[in-house]
Amino acid sequence: MEEKLVKKRVTSNYAGEVRRAIEPALALIGPWREAVALMTAALPRSGDTDRVEMTQRCAAIRREIHTARGALVKRLAQVSAKAAGSSRVADVEEAFNSIEAAVDDLDDRMGH
Repeated sequence: MEEKLVKKRVTSNYAGEVRRAIEPALALIGPWREAVALMTAALPRSGDTDRVEMTQRCAAIRREIHTARGALVKRLAQVSAKAAGSSRVADVEEAFNSIEAAVDDLDDRMGH
């Protein structure tokens, strides 16, 4: 009986690596965007107390983004270079930047 050598194809689960790396960040982006949108809409009719709360929430979002960035970097250090360089990772970083810019704009509009 003749034995056949079967080559196993080694594949990377690139899409899964990317998804697992960015998933925690994606879960945060929607709520941050919603919070900034609600505060922006409420700004014209807000009083001093509301503005203090908005300022605190803006600061909290900035801290949360900073923490999420650090966590993302740690997760990306554990995946393949191809996964770490994915355009989806760049999209997450762009979303972080966009939310930070919206928070900065909101702070500016509140006079900070």
